[in-house]
Amino acid sequence: VDDKQYIPKVATTPFRSRVSFAGEKGWPVVTFFTGCMTNYVMTEIGDSLVKVLNALHIAVRVPSAQGCCGMPMLISGDREAVKKAARRNVEALEASNPNEPVLVVCPSGGHMLRHGYLELFADDASMRGRLESLASRTMDVTEFLVHRVGVERLEQLVGKGRARAVTYHDPCHLRKAQKVTQEPREILAVAARSEIKEMRHPEACCGMGGTYFLTHLDMSKKIQSRKIEDIMETCADCVATTCPGCIMQLRDGIRRSKDSGVAVKHVIQMLAEAF
Repeated sequence: VDDKQYIPKVATTPFRSRVSFAGEKGWPVVTFFTGCMTNYVMTEIGDSLVKVLNALHIAVRVPSAQGCCGMPMLISGDREAVKKAARRNVEALEASNPNEPVLVVCPSGGHMLRHGYLELFADDASMRGRLESLASRTMDVTEFLVHRVGVERLEQLVGKGRARAVTYHDPCHLRKAQKVTQEPREILAVAARSEIKEMRHPEACCGMGGTYFLTHLDMSKKIQSRKIEDIMETCADCVATTCPGCIMQLRDGIRRSKDSGVAVKHVIQMLAEAF
């Protein structure tokens, strides 16, 4: 943490170094694509996903050979580095059952697995089938919980308890690139045991934008300020989202605000805590 930007500490042990498989023999299995932030920094997001799915008697496979999705390199224009990352991830994720869902907790990673790699290898017929297969089984964790598990089952596990005043921030790569908006809200409402206090502009960017917050710090802070004002107007005690990068940016903005007690968490963390 410094005066200009909140930067979380790197985890002592990366998530993929701790977890390769979590669950019982005979349970249905999902593959978890962790993304860099969850693997190296916010490992609690990965722990929350495991807790929720194991409570549902679903096992979690975490391929150790996976790596960065390639989005940072793509933003920098290094397409060859992205292709290298893509081939590595495709091979790592193909090692599991080809019908196994691939779950993500980072919208940038989800966008790359679903769309980015297909665009990158548009002229490579040898990769097309493999990438289409991967794209078809990639899901945001909230999509999986809503469409494969069901809200009713989650409500039973959450049970009765204190309602939380929460609002939801739409990550750009989830709402605008993947068109996923309702599922995170449904999961958050279950976790909070209450209706969501919607912002005026939940779809507005937080100002993170990958490396944008570093290369255009002043403009990033202006965008961030508008988002924080929108959050505070809801009077929520927690803002939830589905993007680790957005979490970092929102925590930075809230620590500068007059009401620095508002928590910032991933939706899957909220659900794990409610369990």
